[in-house]
Amino acid sequence: AALCAANAAGNEVTGTGSGGVEQWVAADGADVHFVDYHNGQLCGVIPGGKSRDSKTLQLESEAARGHDGVVTCLLHDAGAIYSGSSDEKIICWDFATHKALYCMTGHEGAIVSLASNSSYVASSSADLTVRLWTKHTALVGDDSRVGQQVRVVYGHVKSVLSLQIGESWMLTGAADFEVRVWTLQKSGKHSVSVECTHRLQGHECPITCVRYGTLEVLSGDMKGRIFIWWMKTATILRQCQVHSAPVKCIQFDSVHIVSGGADSTVCITDIATGEKLQTLIGHGPGPILALAFDAERIVSVGVDNTMRYWQWGRRVPPKDKFHLLDKGESLLTLSKLYSVSVDTLMRWNGISDMRHCHVGMKLIVRKGDPSKPTDAEKFAAEQEKKRLLEDVAANNRLNSRRDNAQVDAGTGQALLAKYNRVHKMATDIDFFSLNNRMFKQEKRQVELFPDRGDPNRNPHALSARLQRSKKQIAALSSPNASKSSLVDRYYISADNEDDWREVAEQLAMTMLSLLVEYEAYAVVMEQKRVLRSTISIIGRINRYATQKEKDREKDEKDKSGGEVGPDQLEVVQEEEEQEEDPGVYVQGEVDDVDRSASEPLPHGRGEGD
Repeated sequence: AALCAANAAGNEVTGTGSGGVEQWVAADGADVHFVDYHNGQLCGVIPGGKSRDSKTLQLESEAARGHDGVVTCLLHDAGAIYSGSSDEKIICWDFATHKALYCMTGHEGAIVSLASNSSYVASSSADLTVRLWTKHTALVGDDSRVGQQVRVVYGHVKSVLSLQIGESWMLTGAADFEVRVWTLQKSGKHSVSVECTHRLQGHECPITCVRYGTLEVLSGDMKGRIFIWWMKTATILRQCQVHSAPVKCIQFDSVHIVSGGADSTVCITDIATGEKLQTLIGHGPGPILALAFDAERIVSVGVDNTMRYWQWGRRVPPKDKFHLLDKGESLLTLSKLYSVSVDTLMRWNGISDMRHCHVGMKLIVRKGDPSKPTDAEKFAAEQEKKRLLEDVAANNRLNSRRDNAQVDAGTGQALLAKYNRVHKMATDIDFFSLNNRMFKQEKRQVELFPDRGDPNRNPHALSARLQRSKKQIAALSSPNASKSSLVDRYYISADNEDDWREVAEQLAMTMLSLLVEYEAYAVVMEQKRVLRSTISIIGRINRYATQKEKDREKDEKDKSGGEVGPDQLEVVQEEEEQEEDPGVYVQGEVDDVDRSASEPLPHGRGEGD
């Protein structure tokens, strides 16, 4: 594919500017297609020689027949289209009529690259040569010289893969790892001299693309690297690893380098730092064939049969990466999966407690712009700012009160504001309330009915009682103290130490006996519960033994003729009691059952039953 170079020079790649062309060309086999920039509509097709019938080929000239081989390169020169093919021919086509103007032959290999200036067309081939041809616009009135070869340039030892030509210079890059800069000088009316001025060596692989600047030269190679050369010294200024495959096309200005590679990407590189700024992904598999850019957009053509427009200055900010919490996942799982701490995940998503997470919850696990806070972080920052403002306002109010406080003339220290009747509204729930302690003097002076007692003194407080005990001890220890003075029994001293020891021992014995009684009661209750249970083995054995004992006593009663003695009367009464309370059973004997391990309780209700 080939885009019109005049469009980019006019800062309008789609050709709508003055002098622009609104069609670009692409090759498919031996055919050349004309495509509209704006809607992608096919405007015309120039068929190759194999696409025509034999009768038409015999009547047409060599140029009009088109190419017999695959078109390998194209040149869009506004009013004319140049195509090079594997059939070693270069054909010039009229852009408006799509008719062949002339054919240039002379190469002994497939045409690899084409370039032009106002006077000449330059072509490179697999025969290791670069050839210069006259253009039809340069020889008006002398059509016999149109398309004639004027110079064959030798120098490279391998195929020249890319070239560019200006009015006084020519730039070539070849498979021999070398970039050469040539000067052009007209030596006659129909001749030109070409001389190599610089040989730029530094690539370690074939050079696939070259571009010339006023002060620098750019070259791309098979490894996806772009070299920036300084023309004055012929040295490498910067080496940029941009693509992962060969560089196919380059265009640059004073700020950016835009390149297309065989890795299906278009890359934007900072020419000053060599840093790759952005990678444009959208083309299908295959290399980028041509590109151009202006102040508003980038146009790229790929082997996937598409042309794509990329807008400058409309870079979409990177987006946050989200994760929907699935069943069985937690913040710890996401922390290990995305290499982010749990605290960071909680801060990004405004989570105060891990238990608040639920299945289906949408969580931010990676920020698109690390310097930009999330919505949760913004909300937390606003709340923190609001809290700080409230703290500052409170401090200001406190400082204002301190500034308005009166100063004691004697000490120079600030005093609290005087008590007023508004403070009486404060609830005085005890003797030690803040209201009583701060304004006790003012209360006595201002209140109509002041408190007679000291508001700070509570005779029932422990401190007051201890103080009273200390005074009594001090009175006893004095020489003139009377023996009748009493010391509160709750205060331990040397005199009542034995009494306190006895009290402690009795208390310990009482607590121990209570503990033993409680534990014994618990054991008894557990044994009774097991005997009464209808599920446990012991309960079922006890129930069987009891029933067997009742049957035996009943048989004895029947044998005795139905007479009921005093002893039997007691047994009948006990049976009636057991029928009223089925949870209590009588101890009995069970055949073939060893009950020595768990002896049942005696018959009847025990204490605590």
